Amino acid sequence: MRRYRLGDFVPIVVQCRDTSDLPASPSAAPQITVYNASGTAVLSSLKMPPVDKPTRTGVFRYELRLSSDFSTGFYDIYVQWTVSGNVQSRVEKFQVVAGGNANGAYIGLFWYPRPDSNWIIGRQEDGQYERLKNPRL
Repeated sequence: MRRYRLGDFVPIVVQCRDTSDLPASPSAAPQITVYNASGTAVLSSLKMPPVDKPTRTGVFRYELRLSSDFSTGFYDIYVQWTVSGNVQSRVEKFQVVAGGNANGAYIGLFWYPRPDSNWIIGRQEDGQYERLKNPRL
């Protein structure tokens, strides 16, 4: 089982196959539903985009960002698709452990010294800016 913190991205990759276990293109994009440990859907109806559609038949990938919708605990990822009228699915499990930030990691920092105080301005992965006054090591 994979473990992640808030703000991390969970990669979900699916190779769609037909009943003969051969790679096949589904009739529609696979859909993702994420359930928490009590069986409640946290996110649903997320559609997966294809990966290199002309050369890789039936391969789809989605980067699920662990936002404030998630808390520490266990989760199930349920992926469902249809090939030639046959519904198929796949289940993955992951755990969210303590730590991290729902806004993601910093992707940029700027030190801004002023006469009254020192500031650090940081840009997070979700695009928000955060100001920290008089930071200490």
